[in-house]
Amino acid sequence: MNSILRRKMLLLVLLFSYSAYSQVSNSWTSKTSLTGIGRSNAVGFTINGKAYVGTGIDANQTDLDDFWEYNPVTNTWTQKSNFAGPARSQAIGFSIGNKGYIGTGVNNNLGMLSDFWEYDAFLNTWTMKANFGGGMRFAACGFSIGTKGYVGTGLDMSVTVQDDLWEYDQATDTWNQKNNFPGGARCYAVGMSIGNNGYIGTGFDAGMFYEDFWEYNPVSNNWTQKADFGGLGRSSALGFSIGNFGYIGTGNDGAFALQNDFWEYSPLNNTWTQKTNLTGDARNSAVGFSIGNKGYITCGANSPNTNVNDLWEYTSSSTTGLQNNSLVSTQLTTFPNPCKGTCELNIPTSIADPIISIYNQKGESIKFQSGNRINSTIKIEFNSHQESGVYKIVIANKKQVYSSNVLLIR
Repeated sequence: MNSILRRKMLLLVLLFSYSAYSQVSNSWTSKTSLTGIGRSNAVGFTINGKAYVGTGIDANQTDLDDFWEYNPVTNTWTQKSNFAGPARSQAIGFSIGNKGYIGTGVNNNLGMLSDFWEYDAFLNTWTMKANFGGGMRFAACGFSIGTKGYVGTGLDMSVTVQDDLWEYDQATDTWNQKNNFPGGARCYAVGMSIGNNGYIGTGFDAGMFYEDFWEYNPVSNNWTQKADFGGLGRSSALGFSIGNFGYIGTGNDGAFALQNDFWEYSPLNNTWTQKTNLTGDARNSAVGFSIGNKGYITCGANSPNTNVNDLWEYTSSSTTGLQNNSLVSTQLTTFPNPCKGTCELNIPTSIADPIISIYNQKGESIKFQSGNRINSTIKIEFNSHQESGVYKIVIANKKQVYSSNVLLIR
């Protein structure tokens, strides 16, 4: 088979899988429960198509340091090397490229913590990194964008709520303080990233259960208030993103009632849409993460003295951002094409702060590194583990869908 014919066939396979992928129904499916003990206030993140969950506190108020890997292909959990720092709960966790990070939190015997650790999934090892720049902290929130991690809000060593934001530079192992979160000091908020921006919302302070929602632009170091969260104000909720959409659910409201509602946020439309409630128990202090085009919820407290370890998989009907079939589609130019790992995407100058998603031949959203935009172009760098094949790059706004197919050759 010659290379031109092979490329055409790959494009057809990709477009077929992409079309089917964007029409999946809105539903929850029970998956294999976490093998470890039920817990609340744990952390989770994803690396190369697998999820990692660990730390937290059990129903006997015992701090935990075990660490588990979930493989969605086999629907199995595997125990990995225990977290190398002190056992803890109410920490933060996120991934940057091929590495995962856990830091801050509280230990029943040691009190509040500021240490920060890097997990290498390939070597199954932990390495201590520079302590969190904001000092001892727990009940903070965090997210990652590109090669940087972000941690903010939470309670400090004097149990005072904070509104600061700190950026972690993976390359230099340093922390730099950024513009404070303008929504007001709080703890138990939700943090997530969608595309090239970060988001913080909900949370608790002095009897106030927040429902506001804010967008952080790491390039300009500025915050913008967005539409309030669609559900009741709450604390101890969870959040994650799938493609061009963010999701917040569970937690406890102003009456400290546990919730199982689930909401989708569209940055393109700045709107919230209620989705199917979590099929499992209402809970707070759970773990949420996404792998490809699926979202997951596990663990949490479903009563004051009971923690759970069940796992639920969420399938969305709108993970690509192409909600309106009447939108006009425009083809973008990508060069070089084929590429060997890095290419440049030509983006219309009318699109500010573009939200970029890339899908493989299975229709799964993949991780990639996005460089700074220069006029009408932006650099796209595929991660080293991504295989040769055709990938679809998608950008969308309220009236237009922009896309490009690029052939990756390793």
